[in-house]
Amino acid sequence: MPPTATPDWKLVLTQPDPPHLALHSVLVPTEDGRWIITIADHSATAWIETWDAFLETSRSLITPTVYNALRYAEPPEGIRHYRFPVSTWRHFERLPRLPRGVLPVADAFCRFNPIHAQGMSSAAKQARLLEDVLHRAADEQEPIAALQSGFMSEVASVLETPWIMSTSADLAFPQTRGERPDNFAEAREFEAALFRAAVSDPVVHRAMIEVAHLLQPQSRLKEPDIIRRIEAGCVVQAAA
Repeated sequence: MPPTATPDWKLVLTQPDPPHLALHSVLVPTEDGRWIITIADHSATAWIETWDAFLETSRSLITPTVYNALRYAEPPEGIRHYRFPVSTWRHFERLPRLPRGVLPVADAFCRFNPIHAQGMSSAAKQARLLEDVLHRAADEQEPIAALQSGFMSEVASVLETPWIMSTSADLAFPQTRGERPDNFAEAREFEAALFRAAVSDPVVHRAMIEVAHLLQPQSRLKEPDIIRRIEAGCVVQAAA
């Protein structure tokens, strides 16, 4: 980072604006006076190969904050690329049975777009679920079978929230291939209202962040107190 850098933020996270803007980014300080910066592009057709091209791309983000931070930074030796082709949820839980001693977890079960930063958290929650089921199955006559059936019957509840959040964010872009739910347009309108309310209402903001960090289920955002606050925010927006 530039020697004169004195940002008034701890990190920068910019969001896309589908379907118009497919770029978003995160800029985070690390050790040794460095920043790590990622730019995600939902419609990329070519690699960004040079620092000048990277810097120019940062100008197209929804705010100039990242560009203004990077324009005086010392460029890295190279730019790393990562392409994520598809999100996958393999529904092993629908099988009548699993081979004895086999239990799929983490990416073997469900693979999310990593830009949404939910893969490790989802894997950790699956590990906690596995721990709970292990304790319950230990006294069963067939503990291995009990472990498998217990884990498989509950794992969908762990995967549902991050799956909905990550895939709905990706499917918001028309170029993303995939089946949209019947209520997809309605869900996008609700999400827009949620984001607007979160700007001014700390209760809605906290609920949204807790769901995003998998501390609360997706259903938290549909609870009556949150719905009332979102609706109140819409009324204020309309009056303004």
